[in-house]
Amino acid sequence: MNAITRFLIFVSSLLAAPLLSIAQADFAPIGAKWYYDWHGHDYNPVTSIATGTDGYMLQESVADTPIHGITARKLQQTVFARSTTDNSIYSMPYGNMYVYATNDTIWYYNRSLDRFLLLYAFNVQVGDTLKHRAPPELTNSSDTTWKMIVNAVTTENYNGQTVKSVHVNVPLGMQDGEMLKGPYYQYFGQTEGRMGEYAWSYLEEEDYDEFTLRCYQDATFDVHFGNVAIACDSIKMLPTSVEDVDYLSAKLSV
Repeated sequence: MNAITRFLIFVSSLLAAPLLSIAQADFAPIGAKWYYDWHGHDYNPVTSIATGTDGYMLQESVADTPIHGITARKLQQTVFARSTTDNSIYSMPYGNMYVYATNDTIWYYNRSLDRFLLLYAFNVQVGDTLKHRAPPELTNSSDTTWKMIVNAVTTENYNGQTVKSVHVNVPLGMQDGEMLKGPYYQYFGQTEGRMGEYAWSYLEEEDYDEFTLRCYQDATFDVHFGNVAIACDSIKMLPTSVEDVDYLSAKLSV
């Protein structure tokens, strides 16, 4: 076997290799971390009083997990916040998300439907239509879709690498906060709203959470999207007494 033949066999083996392993190396590699501002809200429709909790949510890519014969990546999520009594920091599991990539498309596993749905599509052009599942809390249906039109496909530079971003419109009749907010980016996804279809994560009984991406880190990127002077895992101090509240109010008035 001569050198040319060996080279052709080598190239053929690369072309025949599954695209999943290549795409996964670009999106949610093991060890990747997302830090989100986290605002948890509980709205009482009777009293019209909303209460909230502030902190951050850490999302980590931790392992490969087989689902229906597909090697998906497990993204583990944990919420961190402060106690209102003594300002100590506590944490609680927020859940797990599972994603996988094919070529230039990212899919996520939907538990209620027991199948993978579209998360992000990067092989698109202006004018293309993307279909995303509408949450049943808004549609009273288990599997309807919103059609969103691609408005722009742009590139930005992060850490010396070119990153593609996709901008989409808001479906007719839907508020901007109720669904996917564009743009979304290669490597780290959305900056407004946690990684997922919607800017809010819908829960039962008028509860919802809001997210804004603070930082994304992996072996290639270490990007801080907010004030670089504030640590990715920072949580603001809370007033612990009536006196503290009065003092802060007076200070803000001055």
